Amino acid sequence: MQAFAEGKIGINVGASAFLQAHPIVLEKFISKGPVFFEVLRYFLTLIEPQKVKETIDSFGNKLLYKIIIYEYGIYKQTEDERRSLRNTTSFLDLKLNAYWSSLSPKRICSFISYCLKEAKDPEFASQFLTVLPPEAVSDLRNLAGLNIEEEKELYLSLKDGIYELPIQSPGIYRHILKLFEDDPEIFLILSTMEELVLRKQQIIESSHVILEKYKSGKLNHQSLFGDLSILEPEITMEILGIFEEKGILGRSEKKPH
Repeated sequence: MQAFAEGKIGINVGASAFLQAHPIVLEKFISKGPVFFEVLRYFLTLIEPQKVKETIDSFGNKLLYKIIIYEYGIYKQTEDERRSLRNTTSFLDLKLNAYWSSLSPKRICSFISYCLKEAKDPEFASQFLTVLPPEAVSDLRNLAGLNIEEEKELYLSLKDGIYELPIQSPGIYRHILKLFEDDPEIFLILSTMEELVLRKQQIIESSHVILEKYKSGKLNHQSLFGDLSILEPEITMEILGIFEEKGILGRSEKKPH
């Protein structure tokens, strides 16, 4: 990687060196200055997420935090520019961070725990709730090893996003409602959301059942629309939207034939 930074070797050799580098070697490499951090950022963007995943899994949380907080600093510096361009891409949606979606919930929860307990950075930690599957968010306290106060601190760091969390992960609704029963404002707003949360739960459960039914073979669109026809039209459209995002259906296929 040193040779790549100095322009002595090509991209493929440099990328191979990055993927095989021991975490201690990478930590020493990026400590040499901003140019070397940029080389690391370049490889994170260039290499496909699944390959990067194995390298990231070998990192300690301290090194991973050092890398990701550096990138976050750059992201924040360009906030005004992105606003002027009406670019609403969130930090974790950047191509550079695509590997987060391939990490296991356990690995992500370990990092969230580090941000809270060691880095004392709950606001930064809360962003990573968005890359966890709903079932992991519902079991966050166990997976991340948090106590009640740490968990509350994490959710409060979401600010208004605390009300979006039960919609994204309905399984956490009762738990978070009880967690904030002594906070009149938060409890009041959350308590009005039950119908919305139950609706989202139905969408998640229905889409999961249909996905399980079809994932082993080619999707039979006629059968798919037959299954969806028994649901409410609005729920059907939301499930079709989920399937489109997952690449199961194209936009032109969202109408039954």
